[in-house]
Amino acid sequence: VSTEYKIQLEMILHLYFCKIFFRYLFYTLAGLLSIFSFLAFSDALENVGKGDFLGIDAFFFTLLTIPSRTAELIPACTLISAMLTMGHLKKTSELIIFSSAGFSDVSIFKLLLALSALLSIIFYILFELAIPVCEKKSLILKSKTFEEAAIGKNQMWIRKSNTLLRVGNLNNVYNPKLIEIYELNADNAIQNITIAESAIVSNNNEWALSNAKVISIGESGIEKSGKAKYKWKSFITLEQYLRLISPPSTLSLSSLYTHLSKDQNIDIDFKEYSLLFWKRLLLPVNLISMLVLGLTLSRFSSSSRSVGFQSALGGIFAITFYIFDQIFTQINLMATSPQPIVAIIPSFLIIITSWYLTSFKKII
Repeated sequence: VSTEYKIQLEMILHLYFCKIFFRYLFYTLAGLLSIFSFLAFSDALENVGKGDFLGIDAFFFTLLTIPSRTAELIPACTLISAMLTMGHLKKTSELIIFSSAGFSDVSIFKLLLALSALLSIIFYILFELAIPVCEKKSLILKSKTFEEAAIGKNQMWIRKSNTLLRVGNLNNVYNPKLIEIYELNADNAIQNITIAESAIVSNNNEWALSNAKVISIGESGIEKSGKAKYKWKSFITLEQYLRLISPPSTLSLSSLYTHLSKDQNIDIDFKEYSLLFWKRLLLPVNLISMLVLGLTLSRFSSSSRSVGFQSALGGIFAITFYIFDQIFTQINLMATSPQPIVAIIPSFLIIITSWYLTSFKKII
């Protein structure tokens, strides 16, 4: 057999394997997204009637959160798809053809590594471009449920007691522009108005306003004064302000890194930001660990009669991983463990599980 023929045969088998894998990945992802999106939609419907939030807002809110939900589910879907692909090849005896062509478990694993690299690149692009945009729009929709706060495309309104704050330009989170502060009296009449070109938000609840104009309205009339520098004691902490206008899910991977760099400078505990950054960055490790488990489970039996059992087992492991990851994330937001270690623990446990199952292959 010529070398050229071997290369062509290898290419054909690679493409066929990828076709089967992505077909099952699509089915699996569609199925799980349908279930979790339905649950998210049901949860969003509970907010209908709060503020200006309508039923159509709940529908679009659910649609906008699908990209981030896809990123959360992709490791579990990868495992199920790998199991279904290997099960399909066993059931149709096509795995024998792959073996005859020189495809060992190592060769298949290398192919799956290439697929995981491709998926990682796709999701890194989504993390940088699509997901932040969708999450920001979903945040704007969700802000309709707030009775004391509202977030627009590039502005924010928030009220506490008799003080109303408006930020008209949020291009720079730490240096907002077009600041308006309204202070009301007991009768909800405007008592003082402060207008500033920009502000520097600090960690001690003080906003350093630049080129501020203060307008006081009293019984004696209206008094105006201008101040180049003016410190305003805010009713909202820096952490509350940042979480309101830029929660972790609305930031790209590069923005998360920048955010964490600033976090170190201003000494704010942003575990949620750090954990999300590392979970996104370590996505390839999660995918590879799931593929290792998938190949391990597929080797339990060479009989086609066990394909359904293997696929069900893969599904159980995948859903267990997803639920465990979500629970573990919430627990560790309250702990003091280093976030890179926290983010990689689920993948590490999956690899340990694969090694354990390989050691006791004969039990099934």
